[in-house]
Amino acid sequence: MAGELMAFTVPVIVLYVDGKEALREARIVHIEKFKEDIAKIYNMVFE
Repeated sequence: MAGELMAFTVPVIVLYVDGKEALREARIVHIEKFKEDIAKIYNMVFE
């Protein structure tokens, strides 16, 4: 599965929207930036 998703580091967070990769964060995940990125994606999808 890791090879299929190209996820070779830990941790890896991959967010899919409508079957397409919308966000990928790996290794060092800055929580505030991650929250902002999730909010942008959420607003694009649900507004």
